Amino acid sequence: MRAIGVSKGKGTIALCLAMLISSQFNFSSETAIDMLLQREVGNATGNATRNATIAIATEWREGKIPKIVHQEWKSRELPPNFKVWNDECIAQNPDWEFRLWTDDDNLKLVEEHYPQLLKLYHNYTEKIKRIDMIRFLYLHKFGGVYMDLDIICVRPFGNYFDQFDDKFLIVNQFGTGKKVEYANAFMASPPRHDVFKTIFHELPLRQSNDVLEATGGLFLQLHVLNNATNKGNWVQLPFEEFYAQDWKQSLKQNKDTYDVCHSFEHCRMRYQNAMTVSMWTGTWAGGNDTAREWYDVGNITYLSNFCGLCLWDGNIYCNARIGYLMGHYKVSEREAVESLTEKNMCLNSQ
Repeated sequence: MRAIGVSKGKGTIALCLAMLISSQFNFSSETAIDMLLQREVGNATGNATRNATIAIATEWREGKIPKIVHQEWKSRELPPNFKVWNDECIAQNPDWEFRLWTDDDNLKLVEEHYPQLLKLYHNYTEKIKRIDMIRFLYLHKFGGVYMDLDIICVRPFGNYFDQFDDKFLIVNQFGTGKKVEYANAFMASPPRHDVFKTIFHELPLRQSNDVLEATGGLFLQLHVLNNATNKGNWVQLPFEEFYAQDWKQSLKQNKDTYDVCHSFEHCRMRYQNAMTVSMWTGTWAGGNDTAREWYDVGNITYLSNFCGLCLWDGNIYCNARIGYLMGHYKVSEREAVESLTEKNMCLNSQ
């Protein structure tokens, strides 16, 4: 049986009961504790929901962030860009498990493991609030990384997160040294981390607020991470390693600043310290994933005729330029290659 850290008092009694149940009925100790908690708070409704949710996170916790990436979409049929980006993340991280959750999966998770939150889940008038809330449940129940589907992988995670035992991880969406405003597009945590005590306490209190403060990044910033009880419990990850791309650059209406990378090679070249890069498609607010031009330059057929001109010592700068020209200037693949060749730009420089 795996060792479980349990709080004193009622927690000790719960653990003893859980051990008894698990030994008599061949359940795991974690399942037994979940059963006890569900029996204790399963009938909670109305104002009692707040107290019920606090009980969810107080029994035990683990220190390691497991190698699991949670992502969600309404169905298993992903939009084309999301499918390409998701496939590349899986390829980049063969030692990680990727779990794609659907709307049906999400409801089942709440019904089976968090029945005390089911009323709150259904009471949200905006779907994005349910989506935001469910991200916390992934991390509380299983631990790992939550990552939006419009975040691309340019380098493998490896064992990067092993250095953050017992920490909840989040990223400032404006960048290092800039205005602090967290986004919930990328988060990581061991299962049942202490920070979820505050999260489950605050969610019912904020359900009528606007999206960002009810369940999103501002919710985390104002009502969770700034809470004195969580001091030392969380770490701000480097913007340059996980979002990399400024979300303001991704807004096509900002013609003066619109400038996003358009291929894996282009993003890898531009953001050389990044493991992931956010494309900030804004689907939660009605954005369109197809608004992001994307060119997998590794599959550009015409480029093969110019390998001698555009590649040297395995360098990929010219490949990335081709993808960039196609997206930024709306030219064809042939026009991009011929333009670079004519201007002698297939040189070892950025």
